[in-house]
Amino acid sequence: GVLEGRAIWPGNAMVRARLRSMWQPTLSGFNGYHTQTFATIDGRYYLSGRIGVGGSSTYYKRYSNYDDFENVTVEGAQYKVFLSYAFPRWDER
Repeated sequence: GVLEGRAIWPGNAMVRARLRSMWQPTLSGFNGYHTQTFATIDGRYYLSGRIGVGGSSTYYKRYSNYDDFENVTVEGAQYKVFLSYAFPRWDER
């Protein structure tokens, strides 16, 4: 499932937070299942018109539960800083 929230200040800034989680049974291979979770927060500030600067942070965790082997947990994080350009919407009339 996905849970997401946004705060938007048109023409000025945007902040978004997202939590995503999924459960996956193992269909082929070792018996067991996997649970993956992602948590992301990102934001953008428009410097001038359509040009902006922003950043993003993502946390990831995978838990693998095996019937016949030791369970495995993997965690990681990713950080980004970026420049952006907002393209105008295509307006069909």
